[in-house]
Amino acid sequence: YRMGTAPNYQLASPGNVAHLAGRLAEIFSLKATSLNFNQNALSTQFLSFRYIFPFAAPGIPLNQLPYLDVALGVDQVDMLFSNPPTVQVVRETYLRTLEAIIGVSSPTVTDHYLEASLHAPGDHVNIRQFFDSFVTIPTSLPIEKGFSFSLTLESNARAAMNLDTSILIKGGVFIFFTYTHSVNTKDVSSIAAIIDSAVAVYR
Repeated sequence: YRMGTAPNYQLASPGNVAHLAGRLAEIFSLKATSLNFNQNALSTQFLSFRYIFPFAAPGIPLNQLPYLDVALGVDQVDMLFSNPPTVQVVRETYLRTLEAIIGVSSPTVTDHYLEASLHAPGDHVNIRQFFDSFVTIPTSLPIEKGFSFSLTLESNARAAMNLDTSILIKGGVFIFFTYTHSVNTKDVSSIAAIIDSAVAVYR
């Protein structure tokens, strides 16, 4: 999730940074060494950290580890979830982080960009064969087929989804979804509504 804001230099003032860092450390149970500060990346990443979600499976492969990367700047906020437990956890975690930011400043959010990608098995269907059944191309070249579609909502938000064959799961599908909305918002409830709209369209 990427949130673009009008330049919010108040967020980067020494007192606010200290307060925000303390609040984030409290929310995510972080140590001081887990928070990274970079004044050379004030616009996009002056404060960043990684949070690993609790997981029960012992010996979980690294590529399945559930974690969150957060990068805060005066112009944007980036939150990257990898293998999140549930959509609800993503929503709640994002809103808690946003509440902490609003608690130390009053950003005007101007752009919202949500992106989701996943590889999944074909549920007893070979996705490559499924795509081939729709389109026939007379060529001996190994062309990969897929589908792409988009829509514009009444709110002027725009959503798009691409379906392709997975390169990680044999016979599986790769799904890539984006949701963009340019609208000024200043409170958590308005942003929560945008997230809920994106999830509803995706489902």
